[in-house]
Amino acid sequence: MISLALLLMVCFACSTDGRQERPNIIVLVADDMGWGDLGANLPHLASSTPFLDNLANSGVRFQDFHSGASVCTPSRAALLTGRLGKRTGVVDNFVPDSVGGLPAEEITIAKMLKNAGYRTAAIGKWHLGLTFGHHPLEHGFDTYLGVPFSIDMGCTTPPGHDLPPKRSCKHTLENRTKSAFDTALPLYKDRNILHQPVKLSLLARYYKEFGVNFINRNRDKPFFLYVAFSHVHVPLAHGGNFNNASSGVLQNCIKEMDWIAEELVNTAGPTNTLVWFLSDNGPWEYKCSLAGSVGPYKGQWQKSNGGGSSAKTTLWEGGHRVPAFISWPSVLTGPVISDELVSALDLVPTISSLVGTSLPSHHLYDGQDISSIVLNNGLNTSSGHKILLHPSNADFDDVGAIGAVRVGHYKAVFHSGGVEGCGGQHLPPFQVHNPPLVFDLAIDPEEQFPLEGALKDAIADEAIKALQIFSDSLKVDNCSVVDYSTDLAVRPCCSHFLANCYCPWDELM
Repeated sequence: MISLALLLMVCFACSTDGRQERPNIIVLVADDMGWGDLGANLPHLASSTPFLDNLANSGVRFQDFHSGASVCTPSRAALLTGRLGKRTGVVDNFVPDSVGGLPAEEITIAKMLKNAGYRTAAIGKWHLGLTFGHHPLEHGFDTYLGVPFSIDMGCTTPPGHDLPPKRSCKHTLENRTKSAFDTALPLYKDRNILHQPVKLSLLARYYKEFGVNFINRNRDKPFFLYVAFSHVHVPLAHGGNFNNASSGVLQNCIKEMDWIAEELVNTAGPTNTLVWFLSDNGPWEYKCSLAGSVGPYKGQWQKSNGGGSSAKTTLWEGGHRVPAFISWPSVLTGPVISDELVSALDLVPTISSLVGTSLPSHHLYDGQDISSIVLNNGLNTSSGHKILLHPSNADFDDVGAIGAVRVGHYKAVFHSGGVEGCGGQHLPPFQVHNPPLVFDLAIDPEEQFPLEGALKDAIADEAIKALQIFSDSLKVDNCSVVDYSTDLAVRPCCSHFLANCYCPWDELM
């Protein structure tokens, strides 16, 4: 008997005249957006994401979706390669002075799709290196527009909202030190700096226009558009038309991001366009009222045992459980809510499967193909992860090591603490738990009450076994090595004849 998944694959794979049709693909990645910041996840509250909510409710919305790391650079490397940081070498953030980046031997989803005949473009935050071999154009993208770092990794004029408040580039450059964070943030078009420093309040407009133009130019080809929003990482800034869009600057910025998504998706149209939305990691609790919402995933054990953060950069659910959904009107008829355990690591194998490409055989992958969830309209209940590994990103000796392991709906936590809470008030000590703390997320999503007894021991044993299997796999994998050294000479500058690295404001299009 032919399966429903195969029938659906046949339906969207061929047009009426027999030509193979592959979906256009738009991947939307929010920056530091919490699970509770997508209105569809908390429908009883006022929402700043009306378009994304409608899109989520037209397809499959994932309730148990996780980033590949709980901090920016490693999460993006994991998303684009399907491999954890211990495989790619990308275990920590790059800065404007970084010599290295995502290694050239790592195969991104953009490179795979380009080789399959797709036109490819990236917008926004790259954060995976700019030196030779690491630029977006060298990782499979035909064109790029964006600020290639986190937008707090330098200065802008005027500065956006931040805690503590950031100073303008004028002040920073008059009092400059050798810190990479003195860099005037550049806006790149392909390999060229368009202007420096960037005007944060205009980013949304230019990102939208660049994306709309790319879609319109490639309507007759399958295209892959990777949109890595600067929203809602601090410093927060938005266009003047969103000054009173919602209740406060954070919600205004979320609403502006929702608008960019609406413009891009509506330009692509509903015909055979797959949209995958997610966040790179959870909200940055250190930023207090400028940080988003973790929803119910509050990490209460940490709050009661030393305080500090239980969101971004941590192993608690608020750090890596993120909003996510797939919309594909020609295949999916939502709303469907999936409770399967899935991950940003799954984008590469899933999209590869859906478009009929093969993963490189010389690499091992931590993501898995969840296309059966998609092709069965979200109703498949056995395609999620049984085991999912979460790397540590707190400041300790082995950054990127696996610090927590999901075993079904249970979670074993081997590392805790080490991350400051709101305003830096509390810096709890980093702790190693051996045996691990074990939580049953099905009944304790706040991670407040560790299990005891035989059940805890059984889950801990499963988690320890998973760690050993992962460790053994690294020994037979082609793992990459990353240069994390820094050099002032690689800091981006629009003109090396200008001491302050400013350049004129030019129209982009």
